[in-house]
Amino acid sequence: MTNQEVHSKIVASFKFIRKTVLQIIRRRGARRLDPDEAVQEVSLRLLQRADALSLEGVPWELAIVTIAEQAVGNLLRDHRAEKRGGQQVLSLNVTVETSDEVCAELGDTIGQRERDARLGLRTRSDQEAVDLATDLASMLAKASAAVQETAELVKTKMPSEIEAETGIPASTVYDRMRRLRAPFEEEGLREYF
Repeated sequence: MTNQEVHSKIVASFKFIRKTVLQIIRRRGARRLDPDEAVQEVSLRLLQRADALSLEGVPWELAIVTIAEQAVGNLLRDHRAEKRGGQQVLSLNVTVETSDEVCAELGDTIGQRERDARLGLRTRSDQEAVDLATDLASMLAKASAAVQETAELVKTKMPSEIEAETGIPASTVYDRMRRLRAPFEEEGLREYF
């Protein structure tokens, strides 16, 4: 397929391209994106991939939808990067030179606080972590031995796995968890249960 043929197909499919872009923008909640810019980006990418599209035999509508998804995703990413101050976005796997002139992956040079911030998590201070562990331990100490045993098991296993391994019915596990949940909620520890 020549560039002229692709250009003609793009012109003929303009309404479909625009409709597809608008659907993707709505679905992703990206109202801040300019639909005309996204349509233009899709058209440009279709032109750039003219040779590949003709060789692969991909249906035209599928090519439009796929390329539109990619284009809108890239525009959103770029928009978010600009919103963060235009700072360059780097992979944590990129190799950087450290202060002692040793090469290491960027991810190995940042601390836990930065990793958590990247994921939108709030890192607790050492004192908060100790306080939380103490509160949880005192709450568990008030529970019956069976409930304590169940609490330990659900840290690493699903109720169905507990049933298979110990023979304790899953319904009993759920019942014990319910009995433990109420005191946690009363003490303001619901999110940690």
